[in-house]
Amino acid sequence: MKPRLAEDAESLWRAIQSLGEKISGAHWVFPVINAIGTGTFILSKDGKLTRIIKPAGGMGIYLNQDVPLSVADEVHDSIAKDQVQVEYWPRMGSSTKWYLDSIVHSPSGMSFKSD
Repeated sequence: MKPRLAEDAESLWRAIQSLGEKISGAHWVFPVINAIGTGTFILSKDGKLTRIIKPAGGMGIYLNQDVPLSVADEVHDSIAKDQVQVEYWPRMGSSTKWYLDSIVHSPSGMSFKSD
């Protein structure tokens, strides 16, 4: 069964906002929003999105603090359409290969909105 945080857009957004860092095994992990077709993002405690850019090979990451409003709107649209996967990634050094720790919300592939 797919992990699900919520079954409607508003509840999913609130659930994403309430996630925080936690311990998983021997590592601190942090929540990441993977918006299908838009990108991978961290949501800060003040509600700002930061794009994660993984270079080829997966070694290290780059953070792009300047997420335009249009991209933020695309992320929110993806959340409303249930097209995001919410994951936990370990907080490790920049020279370490980044990997997925766990998935806490899988997209249904079907919109929350009724057409």
